[in-house]
Amino acid sequence: MQTREKGAAITAAVARVRKIRGDHNMNELQIMTIEGIECYEKNGTAYLKLETVARGLGFTRIAESGNEVVRWERVEKYLLELGVPTCGHDDYIPEMTEETEFYYGYLTYNLFLRNLAHTYNEEIGKMFESMCSGNNLTEQQERRWNELCDDDLDLLLFHSDCDGKFTPQECRKIYNAIKDIHMDMQGHNYIVMKPYNMIEHWKNIFLHCAKRRVTLYYR
Repeated sequence: MQTREKGAAITAAVARVRKIRGDHNMNELQIMTIEGIECYEKNGTAYLKLETVARGLGFTRIAESGNEVVRWERVEKYLLELGVPTCGHDDYIPEMTEETEFYYGYLTYNLFLRNLAHTYNEEIGKMFESMCSGNNLTEQQERRWNELCDDDLDLLLFHSDCDGKFTPQECRKIYNAIKDIHMDMQGHNYIVMKPYNMIEHWKNIFLHCAKRRVTLYYR
């Protein structure tokens, strides 16, 4: 079976495990083999056997023995970047969903940062609005900003909205800076159009990256 065909089989297995779950009231953690892929369902998520997925996606090489073996070093690298936890090569991994990536328009993201600055501190919010309009802070305003604003919140407020990245350590700092902030601003994922509270959504994103030690990229 070619790599593309194997990839299609993996997708089919995810869909099939959900259907079987609905049709037959399947017990969670019941291992099945669908399209040649071992899998089970838990809390609405399909879990696939890691080795089978790795082979299906073409992460293999021909060893000196002539056998096809998995390039585990490459697989483990990608899993670490994606924040997918495993206990070993015989483990099962969760399907990747649309929530792996988050899509925002520049205007929505800019409004979110402005609302965040105002909610954090009204004086900070006014100065941030002024900077967004192209004005520079006076020396007195800079001193006032440094007195009022958390340095870790600065990481988020002054980060580019279209490129760059946050390390897991920076994600932890930003999460700690915003975890106690509450604001009523709704957003939605442009892929699935599901509404959510933006500040809570961003808290989850930063906490996810910090806990799983993965880098958050802006693109």
